[in-house]
Amino acid sequence: MTDAPNDDEVETLATLIRLFKGRRSYRDLGAEAGEGLGWSRWRQLGDPNFALNTVPKPETVITMSRVLRVPQRRIWLAIGREMGLDVDTGSSPFLARMVARTSALSQRQQNLLLELIAEFVDLQVALAEMQEQAAEAAAEKPVRQLRAARKTTGTESRGPRGGARTR
Repeated sequence: MTDAPNDDEVETLATLIRLFKGRRSYRDLGAEAGEGLGWSRWRQLGDPNFALNTVPKPETVITMSRVLRVPQRRIWLAIGREMGLDVDTGSSPFLARMVARTSALSQRQQNLLLELIAEFVDLQVALAEMQEQAAEAAAEKPVRQLRAARKTTGTESRGPRGGARTR
């Protein structure tokens, strides 16, 4: 799923559709939706250049949630963003991308995923701490001052005028 929005990209309805339709075509989505949502409407809503001017009916959002396997709340938030509403959820972008219905995993699988995530987070925190310590150590070292190079001509040992030394 290479269409996943990055942390700076706002998740719109079009990005949600492109992200969660997977390898299914818009015709497949329309067939799975049944009478609720045709393939041409799926294609229209999945087009990033399409401007959403009206809020879809609740039945449409329910159908989209079922077909895309995404919580209705996430779809409503994407619609709100697209309509220009301030819908800051205050949650982690990572959590917002979690696949719906993770409860279908066994308890053992859920625990393994949680342990893996915890390991990644611990590793990232440790790495950030090491980088911070390295930056502090570098800031504490005195800046080495370079002495100005003394200009010499190579005749200093010969006396004041470059001739023989006087005693």
